[in-house]
Amino acid sequence: MANVVNTDIKEAPPNYEAFYYEHYNITKDKSYGGKRKGFVGDGYHHSSESDEMKEDFQNLDMEWEYRVLYYGTDEYILNKERDILKSHEARKSDKWYNLTNGGEAYPHPNVSKIHNIVDNVNAGVYYVEDDKINKEQLGELVSDEYRYQVRTEEYEKRETEIATEIDDIGDTRNCNPITLLENRNGEGKHALIDGNTTAQGILKSKHGLYSQYNLIPHNIHKTLTNGDLDQIGLLLNPRNKKRKWESTTIDWATSIARASIEENRPIRSQENRDNLKKSNFNSSQISSILKKAEDLAKMGNLAKGGTPWIKYKLAKNKPLLEQKKQEILTKYPNTMIRTFSSEKFRWEDIIFGLINNDKLKLKEQKKEIRVIIHYPKPSSEAKWNKGLSKVDGYMRDISEKFGIIFKGFTYMDTI
Repeated sequence: MANVVNTDIKEAPPNYEAFYYEHYNITKDKSYGGKRKGFVGDGYHHSSESDEMKEDFQNLDMEWEYRVLYYGTDEYILNKERDILKSHEARKSDKWYNLTNGGEAYPHPNVSKIHNIVDNVNAGVYYVEDDKINKEQLGELVSDEYRYQVRTEEYEKRETEIATEIDDIGDTRNCNPITLLENRNGEGKHALIDGNTTAQGILKSKHGLYSQYNLIPHNIHKTLTNGDLDQIGLLLNPRNKKRKWESTTIDWATSIARASIEENRPIRSQENRDNLKKSNFNSSQISSILKKAEDLAKMGNLAKGGTPWIKYKLAKNKPLLEQKKQEILTKYPNTMIRTFSSEKFRWEDIIFGLINNDKLKLKEQKKEIRVIIHYPKPSSEAKWNKGLSKVDGYMRDISEKFGIIFKGFTYMDTI
């Protein structure tokens, strides 16, 4: 029996299946980490196959500390064990007794590593003191080719606010540093993971000449998946963080759904809940986000990181609507066209348009009507499709009463 001189047991929740523990040999400065399906204090010690561990554990001249750090389901604790041992490369380390790094219960984000990176960014660990990113470089970084950001929409209003603030004081001293992933796109080609809105604001300003930046070293992020990077980008913009555009519920739902589709990660995993909790969402909000993620995963139509969902109300995207309208008129010149968001179908515009058309001379009247639809967010498509048959029926009935033919809906691209 080991000579345990100290214990550090985290308070247990009311219900749990398993726990993660560590035996730390104070004398040798060496650890063993493991999981136990059962309960703390049930007489279990360890399951190490290491001869050195077995011998040292029985040596009463050595002092040990026993720690219990995590509780949860059996699968969650198996993943937690894997993450911790893998982060230390325990099987190769002379600081650990473990002969393996454990196994994985299901694909999941490495919460400990992700949180550590986020905390280090916020603490300034990766801040580059003696260098800046100029406007030309910023322009490249915010292009879809180089950035890696999970925004489901771009916030033009905030970009303009940042540009105004910069021009008011004459420089970018009050802007947060942007954050880059070193060599993520190849040697010398960094990827933007946080700060897109700030960068766009600097580009819009007259007096913003450069941006300060954080650079996450390649060796730290090189093994991270797209799903991991999604969540790092979102955690760098938690709710209620001052002077930043916080990550929204749809941003998180999109990230979780994408990881489910592309990396087979369970949506309702404890790791996702841990990250949402760290981003300051409460239990009710977390449940709502996970439900949205399930809906999005069923749709299977998500924007890739760095390619935001096209929001047509933004000034830069409005010309796309006009372009689509002109394409239709070129092909069908005798057509009345109305354009709506799927969330705001304005029947009064349809009715007034038909009334005004009916007042024209017969040879001037439009003979057909078409409606262009765009989706303001990913979940809008499913909502629209649910009521489509009813809307389509009403359109045909109303059009018929005015002696005009309804030619159906034209849908704008979403990504």
